[in-house]
Order: sequence, then structure tokens, then C-alpha cells
Amino acid sequence: LEPVPVDLSPFGMLLICPPVHVCTRQAYEAWDVLPRDPDFLTSEQAVSKRPFCFSNVVLFNSFEPAVFPFFPILRELKMAMLGFGATGCVLSGSGSSLYALFRGERERNEASERLESRAIPCFSLAFEQWGVAKR
Repeated sequence: LEPVPVDLSPFGMLLICPPVHVCTRQAYEAWDVLPRDPDFLTSEQAVSKRPFCFSNVVLFNSFEPAVFPFFPILRELKMAMLGFGATGCVLSGSGSSLYALFRGERERNEASERLESRAIPCFSLAFEQWGVAKR
């Protein structure tokens, strides 16, 4: 692995932990039958020379098409975060947590308050220093 220079300091993250349980076995079984795009996120054309903090944020998890049909609340939460001003939102692993990136602290705090008003646990944090690696 080698470090990749990524500056996430302009972002804050909201970790959303909805009160649903995604069975990992069920998620993998649904994922196994999905069509694949082997070039997604590996294409040289997708590489941007712009600093990450100014680029459009592409967050992708191939489990979303497998999990969202069984748990529509997760898709609803993702869309709500984008509607609240998140730069990106994605399922974490096979679920059920999601994380959303926000450029503005005010938007992140408002989204957090909305989730808490629906009794959906969430955790807010600012990025100070993160590392990203590639093979």
C-alpha cells in the first residue's frame, strides 16, 4: 500500500446508525447476482487532477443496489442527507450505517438534529487528519 494525498479537512462527517439490522449473508447473496462494471472507479479517465476538496465527491458502495430494496429506509436516509446539503452519502460496508460528508458545519448540525428528532442515532465529527492508501 502507498499513501494517497487526500485533504478531507474541508469536510465534516455524519455517521448515521439507523435502528435496522442488515444480515451480511443476505446482502452478499443479493450482491452476488448483481451485474458488474469492472471498470468503475478504476478507469484512468476518472482520475481528476483537481484537489479533492474542490472536486465533485463520488462515494460508491456496490452493496447499495443489493441492500436498498430490502431496507428502503436506508435509501430514504441517504436521499435525505443529500437533501440536507451533504456533498455525498454512502452505505458503510454492507450496512446498515451510512456516512455523509458535509462541507458546512451548519448543514451537518441541522441534519444531525433532524435525525435525532426521528430517534435515529448519529455521530458528527470534523476531519482533522485522515490517511487514504492504495495498492
